[in-house]
Amino acid sequence: MSIFGDMDSGGEYDDSELYLPSQYVVLGYAENGDVIVESPYIEKWIGAIRSVLDRRWHATKYWLIPAQMSAILPLRS
Repeated sequence: MSIFGDMDSGGEYDDSELYLPSQYVVLGYAENGDVIVESPYIEKWIGAIRSVLDRRWHATKYWLIPAQMSAILPLRS
């Protein structure tokens, strides 16, 4: 699954789970090196973020995730 939807066997995109530009995840880096993740509340995405060990919710409405591949890779799916 990508933000563009899945391609079916005929080479056409299935946009049934198409994400709009306002729904993209924004990534950045905090001063301590952690990854900042900002996302609208999409249950599937929040569930993936909550599955990351040592993730933290910041009061200004973003998640802090350790800058480690083991923490970031689960967010790709």
